[in-house]
Amino acid sequence: FPAPGVVPGGLFNGFTEGASLNGGNELAFRTALRTGPGVTSANNAGLWVRSRFTGNTLTLAARKGFAAPGASTATFASFDVPFVADDGGEVFTATLTMSTATGVTAINDRGLWLRNAAGALTPALREGTAFTLAPGDIRIVSNITLPATPGSGRNPLSAEGRLLVLVSFTDGSSALYHFVLP
Repeated sequence: FPAPGVVPGGLFNGFTEGASLNGGNELAFRTALRTGPGVTSANNAGLWVRSRFTGNTLTLAARKGFAAPGASTATFASFDVPFVADDGGEVFTATLTMSTATGVTAINDRGLWLRNAAGALTPALREGTAFTLAPGDIRIVSNITLPATPGSGRNPLSAEGRLLVLVSFTDGSSALYHFVLP
């Protein structure tokens, strides 16, 4: 099956369990690409979406080896299961490619990205950054988890446009946090 947003001839290489469908039949999924012209092990995976914001056309949202918005010159290395909200926006966690040139290390290589109704992909949270838990209570993020999977029947997105995220901190503590989607 041809993969939209990939060089001509780029093909999907099989689908994984990493798919999410909302009540409006809008879809977000991760999958691998078959290697060939323009597709190597450095860029052979990605996330695709079909929603009202893409004109109900299957569109590449993010790809391994391509720039990660809001992360300077860092690139995506891998993706976790994406979710699509009732309003058609996507959310996903991803790992960045570690590199001394980009400053990405094991301490700050994972993050949470959101796509808003205007279609902009933006970072919401990244490991290694300060997080204000309460006034005067600032902690450093050590891990970000969306505590659900589509196959479990649980969804970290609420009908009110909130995203439930498990945030772990370098001091060993953790918190469940609600992001209000843009």
